[in-house]
Amino acid sequence: MRRIFLCKKKGSATIDFALNELAKYIKMMDKAILIDQATVTSFEEKTEIMLYVGLLTEEKSPEDKVIINVSEGKGYISGSNERSVLFAVYKYLEHLGCRWYRPGDDGEFIPKKALSSEDLSFVYEHIPSYHHRGVCLEGSVNYQVIMNFISLLLIMGMIV
Repeated sequence: MRRIFLCKKKGSATIDFALNELAKYIKMMDKAILIDQATVTSFEEKTEIMLYVGLLTEEKSPEDKVIINVSEGKGYISGSNERSVLFAVYKYLEHLGCRWYRPGDDGEFIPKKALSSEDLSFVYEHIPSYHHRGVCLEGSVNYQVIMNFISLLLIMGMIV
């Protein structure tokens, strides 16, 4: 049985959500993987054996820089602020084969496959071309439509 150790620093609801999304989707893809979670005091502490999800430094930037450096399921998924860490998690999941085509659970495609060490390796760094990335939602909408749409915008790396 393969195992992934996910770790984070304590204290951020956004990063907690990002880590839980990563664990949830990896488990949906490959049910044979065991996922353990830990809280560390700094990202350097155990990145040689764990996958760290969070900010690399205490300095936060308004630009949504995404930084991913994962080798065989070890390394870090990070960003310039907490929101960009969530964007980085979704970019990593996209690398693993996940797709989101429309709002709601029925609009996602999660491949069912055994994730190899090669699959789990990904190096990526990106700064969006524009600070404002969003859409205008008009017409007849309800609460669930709005909530599903907001979730999709986050997955797509747009600002909400």
